[in-house]
Amino acid sequence: MRFFIAATAVALALAIGAGPAMQAYAAEVTEEKTMSAIMEAGRMVKKKGNQKWLSVSVPKEVLKATTEPEFRDFCSTVVKDSGYSWVTIVCGDGTGIQFPGSFAGAAEYGQIDGCGRIDDPMGYVYLKNGEYIYVDKENAE
Repeated sequence: MRFFIAATAVALALAIGAGPAMQAYAAEVTEEKTMSAIMEAGRMVKKKGNQKWLSVSVPKEVLKATTEPEFRDFCSTVVKDSGYSWVTIVCGDGTGIQFPGSFAGAAEYGQIDGCGRIDDPMGYVYLKNGEYIYVDKENAE
């Protein structure tokens, strides 16, 4: 089906007499794009009193395999300015990453409670020079 749609868009560009640039654009726009596993992860909005937070369920293996550009895309698309009181990536082993205040520039990693919060961080994730960095608690400045 996707091949059909892509082929149709290119055929349409040819049929309307579009130049090479428009034909290339039609092919580029219809090219199949795959989302990363972290972007496809299950999401659930939860409430704690009058606060809403987002829980994103990601197996630890998926989180470990997530590349920095994929993580950056997740942060800028899902976390940044989301309006949630916090966003938490929840791993199946009781750990997770919490973005307090839905601020995409910094997060904590550690054991999460039933409300998706981390009381005692084991490490920190932060944005530095356009890339996300992880630092263990012991190595944090």
